[in-house]
Amino acid sequence: MRVSRLKELKGNLRQQQTCFTNIEKGNVASVTASCELNPMIAMSGESYSEGDFVKQCLVRTVQIVCPEKVHLFKDISLTRNTVTERIVVMSDDLKQQLKAASSRFEHFSITIDETVDITGTAQLVVFIRVCDSEFNIYEELLELIPMHDSTKSRDILGKVEQVLHDYGLVMSKLACLSTYGAANT
Repeated sequence: MRVSRLKELKGNLRQQQTCFTNIEKGNVASVTASCELNPMIAMSGESYSEGDFVKQCLVRTVQIVCPEKVHLFKDISLTRNTVTERIVVMSDDLKQQLKAASSRFEHFSITIDETVDITGTAQLVVFIRVCDSEFNIYEELLELIPMHDSTKSRDILGKVEQVLHDYGLVMSKLACLSTYGAANT
């Protein structure tokens, strides 16, 4: 009787462990799907709230194609806040990679432009093009900097110098600076 009860308890334990394993696999798949879709939403140029619309489309499609899997798609988080947080994390990771790689840069050029956003705040955009020691060329958006005070050349220069310093870029390796019709006074 003890042996049969022991087998029964072991069987119950295995079922519980399998249940938790299946849940974990589902959670990993949901998070992975969300992380893959977030950059697509960001690069589309649409509002981050479009993630909810994408999720509705996915769930509706799965309801038609394979209704037994619909619960997996309902667990994918594509809310505006989740999309925003994951994009910020990816952006920070790219910044860290660029900072770490800056010591290998042989030469770089920057392009700056200033525009005004919908709220009337001037925004300074700084792009970089880099050639490393292996002649690989990279182009990246370094920063989008709000210019709250003024957009005089000395203010822009100060912001650009700060960005270069933050990324560990040495001014002596600056090969070219291009602007979009900005006065250099």
